[in-house]
Amino acid sequence: MEHRLFVAIPLKSDVVQALTNAIDHYKHNAPFAQARFTPPENLHLTSLFLGSIASEFIPPLAEAFTEALKHQRPLALRFETFTLVPSHQPHMLWARFKANDAYRTLVESLTNAAGAFIEEVPAEKELLPHVTLARFKTPIAQPLSNPFITIPDLTASACVMMESIMIDEKRIYRSLETFPFRG
Repeated sequence: MEHRLFVAIPLKSDVVQALTNAIDHYKHNAPFAQARFTPPENLHLTSLFLGSIASEFIPPLAEAFTEALKHQRPLALRFETFTLVPSHQPHMLWARFKANDAYRTLVESLTNAAGAFIEEVPAEKELLPHVTLARFKTPIAQPLSNPFITIPDLTASACVMMESIMIDEKRIYRSLETFPFRG
């Protein structure tokens, strides 16, 4: 059986609340009327999208991540901006955080550990730490308003391997394994 997996940094409640406030702001703007907003329980910062992974590869992949992250130090990311992506035909709304060396090290460690298990090297977007707030079926061509909401620093002392599943036409993210940062 195949599982759609990714590795994410879970968000603390203060960050989730602030991002939920931003989502509420955007829900009331005309260009976002057709947007599918991320529910608060699904908000996370994806560090590495893995794609479809066969069941038998999940335990060795988890072992590879555990080994790769044994020296990873906790990290903090500062909020940078709300942005529509990609810039040429936006179909997502992101809360983007500023990348730093600790985050780049995390993504590099995860990517190297997953190398034998994934078919495709991750896109450059993983190096842009972000939380997806909404997706659009048709691109939005209007400038983005700033909700003037303070977003706290995102701190992380672990990352989580997550599975994305559909239940009753709703996307659900299920935690499979947590990898604490011990460095």
